[in-house]
Amino acid sequence: MTKPGILIALLAALGVGWLVGSMTAAGGHGGVDDEVAGLREENARLRLALGERGPRAGRDAPGMGGADDGTRPTPAASDRYDVAAFNDGDVAFQALLAYAAVMLDKGEAGHLPLLETLNATLFREAGEAHVRELVGGSEERQRFMYPVLRFAMNREEQLADLVETVFRTMAEKPQQLAGLHDDLLALLTEDIAPLLPGVVGSARLERFREYARAILKTDRAAQPVSVQRRRVDVQRVLASWEPPLGAEEAFQRLQQGNPSPEEAAALLRRIDPANLARLDVERVLGPLIEQEPWSVLDVLGRAKLDEGTIERIDARIIQGVVQGRLNQAVVHYWLRYTGRQAFEAAKPFLERGLQAAAKATAGTFLLTALAMRPPPDEAWIQWAEQRFEFSDEVRLALLRMRERKK
Repeated sequence: MTKPGILIALLAALGVGWLVGSMTAAGGHGGVDDEVAGLREENARLRLALGERGPRAGRDAPGMGGADDGTRPTPAASDRYDVAAFNDGDVAFQALLAYAAVMLDKGEAGHLPLLETLNATLFREAGEAHVRELVGGSEERQRFMYPVLRFAMNREEQLADLVETVFRTMAEKPQQLAGLHDDLLALLTEDIAPLLPGVVGSARLERFREYARAILKTDRAAQPVSVQRRRVDVQRVLASWEPPLGAEEAFQRLQQGNPSPEEAAALLRRIDPANLARLDVERVLGPLIEQEPWSVLDVLGRAKLDEGTIERIDARIIQGVVQGRLNQAVVHYWLRYTGRQAFEAAKPFLERGLQAAAKATAGTFLLTALAMRPPPDEAWIQWAEQRFEFSDEVRLALLRMRERKK
């Protein structure tokens, strides 16, 4: 089940109160006491407008279709939830809100168990299938939005605490999140976290920044896949939490600092294209191409690079291929971005790569050549076969190519 599901609707709405705050806070970065006080007053007004009945409203909410007609039992508050125990979507949803309220009341101790339950309910096959049976399609899901909004408005501070626990865990003990689906984390990192400047003070927001920097500084290999896939979100939200950088400041930070791959890619997009030639290709651009090739190629492909810069980047890409860190797709798109789609234009680069490569990686350059339109002639292919060593897989590909031509 994807984001439009029953509990995804809940989590997506958790930021509604924060959205109001982010729209009213000056610049979205102040977080000063008077702004926070104003947000609290606005929140109280909205609670009244929504008919909120107090902090336990999530536990004794009426039926989803309107007022409770007495035909459904009101779920008791519990710190356990199993969607498979329900055969009525409305009752299941009420129980879910009651469970979420209990877990949020526990504070940090309830946060990860709450996420694990949401994960099992929405992103594991058994729970996902049962939820789909209970809830139906997108039209049926709409009836859940109003109680979700009430719940979110009444518990915005607890929800901010939940997001902080997630960011701290991603920074300090990321393996604790290994079992969570990355789409569940995305609801916090991509959808809700950008709204935080409108509700938290400056000191607490700086704590969030520190967690984000720590997440991005951590080696990817030390993080589970669920966290790795959210690193770009973390970089984006970190940038939104900080004052905007000018082009020259971005250049200086990229050239002199030691940013994470995600931050470096973001900085690269901010600098003046005319300054790309000033970047240290060996120390800055080369490693960045290996870490974030598509982001870098997208920026470089839109810039007018001089021949000297192209030649230096050529050398770094060839080095990355030879060392097994870049693949054929990167080579193909780099040649395309630099106007060398035809074989004759790319020939110097490809022959330079073949001369530097060993048997395991030489095929990258040969197969890139064969994929070009127009491709090399048979004489060049035979020259490459005789001059360089290729893996059995590459030689088999050549054999099949020739058989197709017969």
